[in-house]
Amino acid sequence: LRQGALFSNVRFSGVSPQVFDGVFISDDVGCEKPSIAYFRHVLDAIGCAPAECMVIGDSLTSDIRGANNMGIPCIWFNPTHQPIREPLHADFIIEDLKEVATILGCPLSETDDSANRA
Repeated sequence: LRQGALFSNVRFSGVSPQVFDGVFISDDVGCEKPSIAYFRHVLDAIGCAPAECMVIGDSLTSDIRGANNMGIPCIWFNPTHQPIREPLHADFIIEDLKEVATILGCPLSETDDSANRA
C-alpha cells in the first residue's frame, strides 16, 4: 500500500517517472529514516553524490532531517503550512506536488491533465 501511494504521488506531481532514479521505501531498504544508513543506501543505489540528487518528502523528522544530515538538497511537501520548529533546512517548501516539476526544471508528463486545459 505504501509503495502504491508513493508512485501515485509521483504521477500526481506531473513529473515523468523517468526523471526519478528511484523511489525508496525504508521498509524495503531495511533501515528507517532519518538514519544515515538509509540515505547512504539510496545514494549508493542511484550512484550519486549528495549534491547530485534531491529528497522530496512530507516529514520533517524523517525526510528533511535525514537529507540535512547527509547534505542532500530537499523539497518539503507541506500542504498544511506547518511551521519548521526544529533547526532544519528545506531548500524548497511546496504546497502542491505539481511544483516539483518547476523546481526540477522538468516538463510535465503527457498524462498530466492540466497540460490539456485551455
